[in-house]
Amino acid sequence: MIEELIKAAKEENWDLVDSEILEVANDPRFIDWAKEKGLSDDDENVRDLAVSLLEKTNDLDEPTMRILYSLMFKDSNTYVRFRSAFALKKHGYEKHPQEVIAVLRQAAQDIDTKNIAEGYLKQ
Repeated sequence: MIEELIKAAKEENWDLVDSEILEVANDPRFIDWAKEKGLSDDDENVRDLAVSLLEKTNDLDEPTMRILYSLMFKDSNTYVRFRSAFALKKHGYEKHPQEVIAVLRQAAQDIDTKNIAEGYLKQ
């Protein structure tokens, strides 16, 4: 199943990713893949998939949140940065809340992430 999602992400088939992601978001195999391989993949769409999985999971550990915080500023892909902020907000990352809010505000200006970002900003 992870190979199917990776292939879909590489092909930018986000409808397929979105339809399947909730089914696997709490499967430890998928979360381990996201943490151990996905976040550092050379393909920006695969990193986007990994961050999206981590946003959707029910439990995220502090070391992974620190990685997401770094990606929120340093990743070359805008959507990886935005989705890192989504994951941090969802999981209650409190170390730098104003910085997370600033990225959420940027995401609210993007047509593809506007609704998600606005939802997190209302929390």
